[in-house]
Formats: sequence, C-alpha cells, structure tokens
Amino acid sequence: MVKDTQLRMASATDLAELRSWFSALSDLRSWGGPEMGWARDEIDWLHKLQWPDAQSFAMLNSQRLLGFGQLRFSLGEKGGGYCHLARLVVHPEARGRGFGMRLVTGLMALGEALWQPDYYSLFVFENNQTALSLYSKLGFQQVGHYGDRRSVLRLEKRVGTAIQRIGS
Repeated sequence: MVKDTQLRMASATDLAELRSWFSALSDLRSWGGPEMGWARDEIDWLHKLQWPDAQSFAMLNSQRLLGFGQLRFSLGEKGGGYCHLARLVVHPEARGRGFGMRLVTGLMALGEALWQPDYYSLFVFENNQTALSLYSKLGFQQVGHYGDRRSVLRLEKRVGTAIQRIGS
C-alpha cells in the first residue's frame, strides 16, 4: 500500500539494488541525466551517484526498496533558496501505483524540514510524459532548460503552491 512507505537516507545496499533497475543505457540516462553512463563496477557506480552537497534518500515499503531520489539546497538566482530534486525513480515493478507521488511529496517535505527553501526545482526530459504529468499535478511549471539542451526541461514550484488532489 502506498501509505505504508518511509523515506530514509539511502544505504550502500540500496544503491547497489538501484543499479539493477536499469537495463538500457537510454533508461539510465533518462534517469541520471545526459552524462550518465554505465558503471564499470560498484565503486564506479557509487562515484557516478555522488553529487556535491546532495543527500540521497531511499523510499521503502516493508523494507523493500521502492524509490530513490536526491536533494540539494542552493541559493538561487532569484534571491531565495531552492531545494533541487534529482534522480527520482520508482522501482520498475511498482510504477503506476502512486509511489512516484509519494516519493516526490516526501522528498519535498524533507527539503522543507531541512532547509526551508523558497522553491523546488528539477530537470526532466521533455519526452517523459509520465513524469511531466506527475510534476504538473504537484504544481511544477517549466521555467527553462538544462543549459543548451532543449530536450531537458527545468521545472520549478514555489513552496506553498497548491497540489492538485487526485484521491487519497
């Protein structure tokens, strides 16, 4: 059940399992960004997951890893702080059951508790319609792109803006 999930700091065991969720390079890059590539071994995988000042979180249900995401706080160009959500993913067998919504809202709540940001941001490929639909329901709006990569959208949401209710 979606409500029986918990978020905690990701462990090395979580990160090793996460690696098994990707069988195609295109899926890995869609999740980890255009520069993400195959890891040679476990150490290389952990190195690829490192992101300066980011914290990695695992979403579990009855001790089963169901989701993963990273958070990072930065001062924004707009004069306030923002919490950037990155590398968001739900276990392939658990998709389409509301865990993505639970993962993102849980991470946003953690970001607020940790840093009291003014807004959230994230990047998503423009062809990832499932993710775009979820982020739209959460109140995210497109504000730009990832540098000169027109296929990667930058989305933002001000803290406190409404989330569309889609059942409980």
